[in-house]
Amino acid sequence: LKKMIEAIIKCPNFDFNIKDINNDTAINITCEYSKMAWVTEELVKNKNVDINFKNDFKNSPLASAIRNKNTDAIKALGKRPDLVIDEEDRALAKSCNIDLTQLIKPTEDVFSEMRALEDAEKLLEFAMSSI
Repeated sequence: LKKMIEAIIKCPNFDFNIKDINNDTAINITCEYSKMAWVTEELVKNKNVDINFKNDFKNSPLASAIRNKNTDAIKALGKRPDLVIDEEDRALAKSCNIDLTQLIKPTEDVFSEMRALEDAEKLLEFAMSSI
């Protein structure tokens, strides 16, 4: 099975962003299961795979990996400079006791939005405490 999946992943014309009935793509599904971490890693290598797509339940692959505490998938997703970590992902990671900064190597692209949100939260806290 592994060799077959590896062969399919290497097919240049295969569309890995095909969606199932829940609007999940292959990477949404593999990020849910830690036993499929090797498939997630292979999918991440394919630049045509949309790693930020959200399904009908508004779950991105990162959110699925966080929710299922699939740290290998989180690390794999973090290798892509186009990974988007939004406020919902940060809140979910916090509620699951997952420190994204420990799993994803910091890059300006990935963490700049996180820093901006943290700065905005601090400013809001300061403003609220001044009232």
